Amino acid sequence: MLTIPKWCSPVGHFLVGGSRLRQCLLPAGGIRAIGVSAPQPNATDSGFRAAKTVFCGVIPTQLLCVSELIVDIFRKETGRDLEDYARNYPFERLGIHDDHWKRTPLGEVDTEGGLILPDYELAKLGELYRQLGLWRGVRLLNEDWVRDSVAPRVDLGEGYQYGYHWWLVPYDQGSHHAWSGLGFGGQYVFVMPEDGIVAVATGWAILDPKYNEQTVLDKLRTAGNPPQTS
Repeated sequence: MLTIPKWCSPVGHFLVGGSRLRQCLLPAGGIRAIGVSAPQPNATDSGFRAAKTVFCGVIPTQLLCVSELIVDIFRKETGRDLEDYARNYPFERLGIHDDHWKRTPLGEVDTEGGLILPDYELAKLGELYRQLGLWRGVRLLNEDWVRDSVAPRVDLGEGYQYGYHWWLVPYDQGSHHAWSGLGFGGQYVFVMPEDGIVAVATGWAILDPKYNEQTVLDKLRTAGNPPQTS
């Protein structure tokens, strides 16, 4: 299992002040921009140059600019390429072989949202979390880390919370939260621990609010817990 060390170093025009890597899994992540609005062509740090934007004013963009730096932090601390590590450790052990991770024009892994998996492979990641880090009886993730990852840390309003790169989406009138990976246009992985459900949804419902994540979750819960008939 990977130990997450302290990391404190200037990154381009960013400062990471005494943060742990896990803080980069939250909006803003302890990172503040200093008087810039776009990467500079002559920047020397690959993580900074790979960032698409540097604005950190709203949650989606905060996640983008911070997540894009994780690959560079990972390489500096471990000396390894993140995709190479993923394929040779967690993906190999989970039997994930049908994957693609797009890269930035600079050749870095796109950690703000470039991992492409078919539904049956993505469901394995959800099941790993539902089992709190176990896969077929073998521990791949520390249970404390899994619980920390899905603990609410940022209140996004309307019942939504955010953990370490996990959205906590309310359903059943807010009485439960699903650990959720929410992709663009309706690409979802849901872990519903109280109901024992892992589900993956694919789609392209960009402008159709009928198919938002709460609607999908309520339908899943109804299907998984059908009403009892006498």
